[in-house]
Amino acid sequence: MNRDKNDEVSGFKSINPFDKANWLSKFCYWWLRDLFKIGLSRQVIEDDMYPCVNNQKSEYVSKRFELLWNEELNKAKPSLFNIIMKMYGYKTIIVGFLFSAVELPCSLISPLLMGYLIAYFTNNPYEHTEQQAYFFATALAVSLILIVLVFHPAQLFYLETGVKLRVACCSLIYKKILSLTKYTMTDGLAGQAINLMSNDVSRFDWMICFACNLWNAPVGTGVAGYLIYTQIGYAGLVGIAVLIMSMPVQAWLGKKSAQVRLQTALRTDKRVKFMFSIINGIQVIKMYAWEISFGRIIKAVRKHEINAIGKSFNIKAALLSFQVATDIALFLSLVTYVYTGNSITAQKTFVTIAYFNYINHALVDYWPLALTSVAEGFISVKRVEKFLLHKVAEKTKVSDISQADESLKVKKGVTLKNATAYWKQESETSSVGIQSVDAVLGDHNLIAICGQVGSGKSTLLEVILKELPLTNGELIINGTISYAAQQNWIFEGSVKRNITFTSDFDSKRYKAVIHACELERDLELLPHGDETIVGDRGISLSGGQKARINLARAIYKKADIYLLDDPLSAVDVQVGHHIFERVNWEEIHGESINSISIEENSGIIDPNWWTTERFVYFYTGGIVALTIFMTCRSFAFYHMSLRISMNLHDQLFKGVTRAIMFFFHSNSTGRILNRFSKDMGTIDSLLPTVVIDCIIFFLQLFGIVIIVSIVNYWLMIPTLVMFVLFIVLRYLFLKTARDVKRIEAITRSPMFTHTTATLEGLSTIRAFNSQSDMINEYDHHQNVNSSSWFLFVATARGFAFYVDFISSLYITSIIYSFLVLGTKNTIGSNVGLAITQAINLIGMCNWGLRQTAELENQMTSVERVVEYTKLQSERSLETDPRILKTLPKSWPNQGVIQFNEVSFKYSDDADYVLRNLNFIINEKEKVGIVGRTGAGKSSITQAIFQLGIVDGVIAIDGVDINNLGLHTFREKLSIIPQDPILFVGSLRDNLDPLNTRNDDEIWQVLEQVELKEVVKSLSGLDTKVVDGGSNFSTGQKQLICLARAILKKNKILIMDEATANIDSETDNLIQTTIRSQFNNCTVITVAHRLHTVLDSDRIMVLDAGKIMEFDTPRKLLDNKQGIFFKLFNEAGLDFDSLKQKNVRDKLE
Repeated sequence: MNRDKNDEVSGFKSINPFDKANWLSKFCYWWLRDLFKIGLSRQVIEDDMYPCVNNQKSEYVSKRFELLWNEELNKAKPSLFNIIMKMYGYKTIIVGFLFSAVELPCSLISPLLMGYLIAYFTNNPYEHTEQQAYFFATALAVSLILIVLVFHPAQLFYLETGVKLRVACCSLIYKKILSLTKYTMTDGLAGQAINLMSNDVSRFDWMICFACNLWNAPVGTGVAGYLIYTQIGYAGLVGIAVLIMSMPVQAWLGKKSAQVRLQTALRTDKRVKFMFSIINGIQVIKMYAWEISFGRIIKAVRKHEINAIGKSFNIKAALLSFQVATDIALFLSLVTYVYTGNSITAQKTFVTIAYFNYINHALVDYWPLALTSVAEGFISVKRVEKFLLHKVAEKTKVSDISQADESLKVKKGVTLKNATAYWKQESETSSVGIQSVDAVLGDHNLIAICGQVGSGKSTLLEVILKELPLTNGELIINGTISYAAQQNWIFEGSVKRNITFTSDFDSKRYKAVIHACELERDLELLPHGDETIVGDRGISLSGGQKARINLARAIYKKADIYLLDDPLSAVDVQVGHHIFERVNWEEIHGESINSISIEENSGIIDPNWWTTERFVYFYTGGIVALTIFMTCRSFAFYHMSLRISMNLHDQLFKGVTRAIMFFFHSNSTGRILNRFSKDMGTIDSLLPTVVIDCIIFFLQLFGIVIIVSIVNYWLMIPTLVMFVLFIVLRYLFLKTARDVKRIEAITRSPMFTHTTATLEGLSTIRAFNSQSDMINEYDHHQNVNSSSWFLFVATARGFAFYVDFISSLYITSIIYSFLVLGTKNTIGSNVGLAITQAINLIGMCNWGLRQTAELENQMTSVERVVEYTKLQSERSLETDPRILKTLPKSWPNQGVIQFNEVSFKYSDDADYVLRNLNFIINEKEKVGIVGRTGAGKSSITQAIFQLGIVDGVIAIDGVDINNLGLHTFREKLSIIPQDPILFVGSLRDNLDPLNTRNDDEIWQVLEQVELKEVVKSLSGLDTKVVDGGSNFSTGQKQLICLARAILKKNKILIMDEATANIDSETDNLIQTTIRSQFNNCTVITVAHRLHTVLDSDRIMVLDAGKIMEFDTPRKLLDNKQGIFFKLFNEAGLDFDSLKQKNVRDKLE
């Protein structure tokens, strides 16, 4: 989201040469020349990229696709596959048939022409003239070149179609995301959406590229089988029978592959979902010392995924082993032909070999690849379809204001009549959101909504926002709406962009909003003012700053109705008062408005050797050995790949979870998650296949060169020329393609970051009616990425075209070398051997060299993963055993905390946020920490937990924690964080993931925090926690965090502004529970609400990272010139308002 409205593609050139290139330029890939020139001279950068091809632009492609999908939704059983067929399927099939009409005849006539050449060089009774030999040679060369000339344009068409389909589906998925609500979003849907966009849609390219082989392979095999019969008669049927019998097995394996693919995808979704939850809550995990526990959970989830991937690898290994089936078939046919009394000739042998080679490519290579690609692609289509058909809540019908009863009419505002709405969760009892509500909210009034935890305050706003549909009653809205969510939504981008969002910039209104929300001082302190880029979810900002920016966005938008869901809870009381007083709606917007606010917080030499009995035995032994070796090779390789993948993921998880917190501040969730989704998906599924392809290619190429050179040593000259050209082409291609691929990877991340941010701010986006702006921005990100992706596939296809063309010229030189340099004494078998082997170069060199380049490209995924395994990490989790022996078993048994010259900053390059702090917190002492926003209150918590760089000494019960492992002291501290974080899993897992407490203890604690009945009404401790705990209210989530702290039974409790976002009743419950359950503990409370710390033994007042005051509440209030006294007065507190006797006692 970090770009200004109406921005063009940053740095990209204005016109894509593909759009203005003529057919010859496109055919020869000449339109890419400028890019390759740049690649030769220097590194290709983003500014060298071209804009997206016009007919591939997201907004262009998705428009018709969405229209067809909306029509399909009117059917009883909507099918995404039908839409794909309508838009791209039939056109792709027609192109496939046209390609087959040229490629099949050329491929099938080539062995016959080669046979006539072999006959020319043997004592064949049918003698051919020299002119006929040249004709055969020319016809053979032309047919091979023609195959090259038609194959690559067809492939580029397939790839371009794949890009369009991917773009269309991603666009549809994103638009679907914008229609989801908490009411309809099931567990893990966010992670599934990311996985669909990163992994599933990439299957479409392969599906389209190989789909034509579904008919090409069987038809070509049938014709080749007949031509084999014309050479060796019924003996050929023996080998063909073997191949035909292998087809059902391969088909079954292909079907099984699709099933396993689905199973793998579901398990990958689950892993990505867990990782999404872990990355979002990493700070809480570190504070609770839960890294190892969550590591076990991920390891178990990963093990299930690996089991599915292992099944997929076994299927791939079995399919790869079928390459030997053609050799067995050829062996059985030739042996049968010899043992039935026939005399075999070089012509018959090599023509038969050529056709069996064709069948090998058709049935063993392309047929299973087509089966698996189409099957897996179809599974991905079904997965996308399932997501697109995911239930969307029926929108609340908003009555027309002109038709409403006079009694219900309101000038500008909201009217609810007998309104009832329910929250529903799968497998759980429906719960009432609001019931029979009658209200008229408007006529330029400021309205506050109050109530207990779970009473329906936020739900009422959800109804007005149409996030939750009414099951009964009527809703009338007159006017536009702006909304500030209770959970602050800050996306990656500048502060200015976060405030203006999708609204036009108005300097006067902007300055007024900045002033009203008291953001001037904050912007002055930021390195680049309001142009400072904040991290994902605003993680680099304090809670108060996030709250005020979130509120500023809502105020900045011109609207008639402002829905503010507890907007000032996370800011200091005095700041809250100032904001409330400064928000002059008429001054900002030029008119009065309505505000509804919730303010609760081998070469052959002897030709006669062919028919000897010795040959049969040798041939048999070779085939048996080949079969065993190829089978063992395939399974052993994939098994090794699986182990490498497992180890890489384990190291990646460890590297990320052990990284310093600054890493998470400076990298978005989408960017980090991309390593676990896209990059690990490449390593798991694609990389092993590419590696084994490269190994096979180099071994085959080496064998062909040796054979050709032995047959005719003069052929070493064109062989050397070919190698030089290949090296140059590869260098040219790889240098450019690697850079383009790198840029593609870079431009892919903003898509995921934007999607992640959208998922987190859906309510706000809809409240601002900014779906179109968000779609336009997603289209922008997708266009940038599609441009890079298409340039990459086009450069790869251009490279393949020239490699195949050079290969065909090399084969032509081999063919003519026997006519020009050979004599009538030239052995026909040598001609056959050389040509049959060389023909394999077409396609093989293209595929092999591209696979070597693809290997380097895909190794970037390995590099990116390895990079994250070497992140700067925190110090050791465990304490040196020698130090541990000196530590008392009951440590800490007092809870004394001492700071000695402590300074703290979040990274090496950052400024200190705490400076030279010296203080002691005594045993069982209750200490409050207060100060204005940005004073450094929460930074003390960060310092105690060592979540940044700490200078000086922090001691607990006299032990310097700098000498201890992180887990040793972190697990001895209890924390109730400012933002209550819940993780995917059961409620029990969220309360006690280490399994150190039994159920009775957990139920007892739930009773203490008054959540026992709520949990019982659900599914008990097995209640599923939906993404981020969205099935619980903010207050309930905070009470769950309190229950966690009680279960740990530690001597030190830290509350980091834990009651900032909850209502006063829940606040009182938490304070009462803490006084009863942590009476014999040291308690540190970081607070916005001053009254929550007035009963503390001492209060620390911070300003700009320094301690300004630290004394008892009474003494602080006696100092009329002190900061605390000013804060007390600004909060509007007095003795009469302090109802708790213990608070009054502290102040008297």
